[in-house]
Amino acid sequence: MALAHAGGRAGGLDRYERAFFESVHHRVENFIMGILLPHQKKLDDPYICTVMAQMGAIESTLHLLAKLE
Repeated sequence: MALAHAGGRAGGLDRYERAFFESVHHRVENFIMGILLPHQKKLDDPYICTVMAQMGAIESTLHLLAKLE
């Protein structure tokens, strides 16, 4: 899947793409902080553990993509 939109340069992310990933990163980060963290007291719940791990990985990936040049 190519990340560059029409007219974008190949091999790197344009400002638009970095801004998109940064925006989504902040939304996911806020979701984790506001919705998921209160459920951490249920760490014996395999569903909560799986959701926390997966959302953490997504947040980390989006943060990395937003910082790529």
